[in-house]
Amino acid sequence: MITIAARVAAARIGLTVVLFGGSAAVAHRHAANRTHNAEEIAKAASVKANSALLAAAGTSLPTFFPRAVADLQSLHGGTFPSAAMKLLRSQGLPSRAAVCVVDVAFLRWVEGWFSSATSTVFHGGSPFFQTLVATPFVVGVRILSTPLEILKTKSVTSDLPVSQILSDMRGLCRREGVKSLFAGSGWNAVSGIGFLPWWTAYIVMDKTLPKGDSREIWHHFALGAVPSVVTDVFMNPIRIFKVHALVGGKCNFESIYRAVSRHGPHWPLLGLGGRLVPGVIQSTLFVGLMNYFSNK
Repeated sequence: MITIAARVAAARIGLTVVLFGGSAAVAHRHAANRTHNAEEIAKAASVKANSALLAAAGTSLPTFFPRAVADLQSLHGGTFPSAAMKLLRSQGLPSRAAVCVVDVAFLRWVEGWFSSATSTVFHGGSPFFQTLVATPFVVGVRILSTPLEILKTKSVTSDLPVSQILSDMRGLCRREGVKSLFAGSGWNAVSGIGFLPWWTAYIVMDKTLPKGDSREIWHHFALGAVPSVVTDVFMNPIRIFKVHALVGGKCNFESIYRAVSRHGPHWPLLGLGGRLVPGVIQSTLFVGLMNYFSNK
């Protein structure tokens, strides 16, 4: 089993290196021909990254509760009210919320930076190609952030206080090694592809809707809301598998079996309501901040 685990880990690392290397090589070749745009690229990347950070930090706290309820539903099923009551009865809600804010803000900052940099470098490419180039970087960051994701997921799905979860993770790391902190990293990495449908939908809509001052208020709202809804519907099954994998310490297809067998045919809808509304709020605010700072 140790040999198999080592081979799987090596294959995963190798795949990540290949994705990073290939994406970086493509980006480097295009950027080399646009050295005069280096300052523009850096500025645009900074604008979108910081917009993503502000949007995530500003909305993660008020949207923490429905997202946490969605994770609870993904793991245990049940209705939104029953999962909400279970979360309300748990102790240490402020510390659980703080973990979620840090996790979401960090990931959105990374996604904002890479999406901005690649869309600026490949400004002549299709929306799908632009986001495809950035996706391997985001997936790699997701893998590296698995310990934080485990802490966040366990914080909102268990009755244990955050300090106890941290203590248990340290103890497991001492007994089984650092690899225990990356159990479930496979599904966590796959969840990073949510970055792809969001930015593809956003860029397509940005090019389709009227430009500049001719845009009405509903145009700006649609730019944030529609990509968010598309992504949440598309990614919800994967996020369910991710919750099961991170809590159960598994990164293989056993998490699929647990989710499907436990919740029945309606399992793809688990927690979807709790993800849709926060996603729209956060996405719309991000787009608004990004456009505001870009115009400055």
